[in-house]
Amino acid sequence: MNALTLSPQTFQELQTFVDLIGSTNMIPQSFVDKKTGTANKGDILIAMMMGVEVGLNPIQSLQNITVINGRPCVWGDAMLGLCQKHPKFRGIRETFDDSTMTATCTISRDGNEHTQTFSKADAELAKLLPAANDYTPWKKYPKRMLAMRARGFALRNQFADALLGLVSAEEAEDMPQNEYEMMDVTPQKTEPEKIETKESELKYYDQTDFDNNMPKYEDYLKTGKPMNSLIAKMESKGLKITEKQMQILEGIQA
Repeated sequence: MNALTLSPQTFQELQTFVDLIGSTNMIPQSFVDKKTGTANKGDILIAMMMGVEVGLNPIQSLQNITVINGRPCVWGDAMLGLCQKHPKFRGIRETFDDSTMTATCTISRDGNEHTQTFSKADAELAKLLPAANDYTPWKKYPKRMLAMRARGFALRNQFADALLGLVSAEEAEDMPQNEYEMMDVTPQKTEPEKIETKESELKYYDQTDFDNNMPKYEDYLKTGKPMNSLIAKMESKGLKITEKQMQILEGIQA
């Protein structure tokens, strides 16, 4: 095993590494069996092996790859990062049309461009938009959610050889559990508690109070817990986060 990069060179070294990682409290909660409280070493092994295939080291794999409904997925901006490392990546251009609520993403691969759009109408057709009293990121930050979906499709179309079938974890969370004909062997995420507070009754989170609580939020998100649950907890206290605060939290999760 290379002591400098901590990258296992054989399958046996990888198994030893998994045993070591599994014995710590540093792994994301998505890799912990909810019933026993112990590490799911099989999922850890698959995540690390998938990470190796796309160019991530073992630690990066644990932080950026998860398993949702039996399918390996990549978190946040790691998908874009994987494609940007590709030798044929030439650039990304993103725009948003407020009049039609349409996000556009153009990815350039070795001079060949591919443009992908995703609109509010597409989201409605896919049944992604929440009910009136369901304050999910799709309701609170629709422009960003549309932009991320357009980006994800564009990257997958242009760099299938870099992503090897990986989809974004955010997209996978929106997929119904029966989207793929396979057994879901991962612990199921607890649905966020329904918040009855009306959006008009929420007040914006004071930035000073938000900054003071950042260490607590960092610990919460770095364990692999979903962003939606954290937002739900804030709203249960009558707080509504700003776009800037949302970007800070997403940066931690990525």
